[in-house]
Amino acid sequence: MTTQTLPPPPVNAGRNSYALEDSSGATYVGIVIDDTATTVTVSAPRSEVMRPEFRALADWWHEATGHLSDPDRIAAHPALKRIIELGHHNRADILRYALEDLKSRGGHWYAGLRELAGESPVPPNHRGNIRLMKQDWLQWARKRDIIS
Repeated sequence: MTTQTLPPPPVNAGRNSYALEDSSGATYVGIVIDDTATTVTVSAPRSEVMRPEFRALADWWHEATGHLSDPDRIAAHPALKRIIELGHHNRADILRYALEDLKSRGGHWYAGLRELAGESPVPPNHRGNIRLMKQDWLQWARKRDIIS
């Protein structure tokens, strides 16, 4: 995988990311952060094309919200909003990526997971307890063979 800085994204680019395909069939996923376009060359099945974009957005989200304690501010971050938007186009993969990230790095993914999954496995008596909420989501994902 290579990363390089490019000129600004095409005018039809999304707010924070875009995808292009060249004549050879290579797919380029562009991430826009602070008006700088960065592209990642991807040679992978279509189901994996969104992974680099997800990873870049998740890294940005973790960095920007890791110190916050207000779940509403965490859920309102533009990177999480874009991840949810990606999930509207590829729900299964984005949900899996988010659950894998929750498993490996933690973070307050819960509002995003609820949006992506269309449900929440967290019982009322676990709400607000991050350790139990994480456990509930990971157990839910394992039962559905989303993650191992």
